[in-house]
Amino acid sequence: MIAEVRETPSGWVRSAAPATAAVLFYCAVAVAAYWPVSPFSSNRMMVCGCHDAAQEAWFLTWPLFAIAHGLNPFFSNWIAYPKGVNLAANTSMPLLGLLGAPVTALFGPVASYNFLLRLSFAASASSAFFVFKRWAVWTPAAFLGGLLYAFSPYMVGEGLGHLFLVFVPLPPLIFLVLERLFVSQRLPAWRAGTMLGVLAVLQYFISAEILLTTALMAAIATVIAIAARPRAALERIRHALAGLAWATGVVLGLLGYPVWYYLSGSQHIVGPSHSVAGLAPFHADLLSAVVPSQSERLAPFGLWAIGNRLSGYNVTETGAYIGIPLLVLMVVLVVRYRHDGRIKWAAAMVLVSYLFALGATLEVDGVKTHVPLPFALVERIPIFQGALAGRFSLYTDLFVAVIVALGLDCARREILVRSSDRHDIGRRSPARLRAGLVALSAACLVPLVPSFPYEEAPTDVPAYFTSTATAEIPAASVLLAYPYPYTPDDQAMLWEAVAGMRFRIIGGQVAIPGRGGRTTSAPATLVPPETEALFLYAMYGSPRIERRVPPPDATTTRQLRDFLIRYNVETVVIDPLGEHPELVVAYLTAALGAPAKRVGGVEVWYGVEGLAARAPGRR
Repeated sequence: MIAEVRETPSGWVRSAAPATAAVLFYCAVAVAAYWPVSPFSSNRMMVCGCHDAAQEAWFLTWPLFAIAHGLNPFFSNWIAYPKGVNLAANTSMPLLGLLGAPVTALFGPVASYNFLLRLSFAASASSAFFVFKRWAVWTPAAFLGGLLYAFSPYMVGEGLGHLFLVFVPLPPLIFLVLERLFVSQRLPAWRAGTMLGVLAVLQYFISAEILLTTALMAAIATVIAIAARPRAALERIRHALAGLAWATGVVLGLLGYPVWYYLSGSQHIVGPSHSVAGLAPFHADLLSAVVPSQSERLAPFGLWAIGNRLSGYNVTETGAYIGIPLLVLMVVLVVRYRHDGRIKWAAAMVLVSYLFALGATLEVDGVKTHVPLPFALVERIPIFQGALAGRFSLYTDLFVAVIVALGLDCARREILVRSSDRHDIGRRSPARLRAGLVALSAACLVPLVPSFPYEEAPTDVPAYFTSTATAEIPAASVLLAYPYPYTPDDQAMLWEAVAGMRFRIIGGQVAIPGRGGRTTSAPATLVPPETEALFLYAMYGSPRIERRVPPPDATTTRQLRDFLIRYNVETVVIDPLGEHPELVVAYLTAALGAPAKRVGGVEVWYGVEGLAARAPGRR
């Protein structure tokens, strides 16, 4: 895939100290990104204790709980009760759940979520650093490359809470193994293929989207490499195909059941897991490469306002920024060292990945030009229909980092070669020239300095769910929560996770089959529907769904009792949020014939199914 590189068997030993320093620096920056919140904080997280953050904390809790209780890790009716949810069709990241299991067990799911976000930056940077070192790149150049990859605009944007998208140490390793398989071929085909297959499986259990887009970029990278050196490729094709066969066997053997469950298991979704129309606005603009968003600290002349709107006004997805200084540095390195096939290959991949990030049609400063782009073909392929175009900027950042690392290494070697020519070098020592080279390159990265630290908020989980009072909830019983678990107010998912999966909940923010089996994130409407309408009205002051709010009469209270009995609700918990929480309390008090208990900041009814059955007016 790239030209053969020098091997230094003893390099790992000799570079132990610089490598350790690099990793520690990456860790320090990752911790500083979320400062002053502790990596093991259990009461603060990104944005709020709701929406994506609450969902991901729940996802981190489920794998260990499922394994410990002999449950299917790819399905759960602990949320979206009674039908449940196909977790294989969601961004459930089971591998990260297992990786964070010790932290979850000791400090809870919020701490695990916080720890893994920080680990994502440090691990991704370290992975890129060691990959570049394996390509015999100069240590300072590899360090800058790792820094550029892991603290890029893509990472800073997704670091706002998309853990499954920001934990990306594996894509650089996948490209390294592909280089070993297609180019250097110093590993036996079975070993390289097995490594490639295992990496693919691990990536699937973090993010299937990242696996698919990495596979697409890898395929394109391979085609470009073959086109550049077709004769050399033909000489190595047998070894490469044998390795791919091994990789395919590993993937089919280990992913057969999860993929089948995604396609055909209980509560499976027809079509993509996310609405294609809903994802369409989130792509880069032609100007995105040179216009910063609020993810960057430096944005003169009010450019933030422009940059923020270039990706559908979603700051999380404004990851395509490169900056003019870095663009100039890239052009200089590519032109100066165009004899190096690796750099030309990386430059081609920067262009390809940026084209994909632009989406299906070209936009310039937010104006549609109707010029079709390569992503228009990709989004017609069923397995890619859930991919978001703007997220291809991850690969733009990776290949920009490759150009910087390899280009600086070439410059360093040029300085060493010319150092003996005093007429050329003059009085400047090679060491000073190399230091100046690193300083100049680092200066080109200044426009990409992130807007760290992130702003984090209290989880606001009521004290009830971290107290022994939850022991009164029968294990594995059904709990009805207010606010009704309906995106973005899915706090009950976090309550459930914090309480150690003590109970099941109705509703939740997950992808489930809706009309025609197509994906929806709205909870299935349960009957009688007046209960959901009441809870949503009390929260928002107006219905979230097109249904009249039920009047406070005998019919309504009877419908509420019918709902509680039909779905075996044993506990109701009211967190007094929103516009009219007292309305829900009044309805339930009338329906159950008993007042709630006030404990730990919430109002609770226990034994609800029995109360509803015995309440006056029950037919």
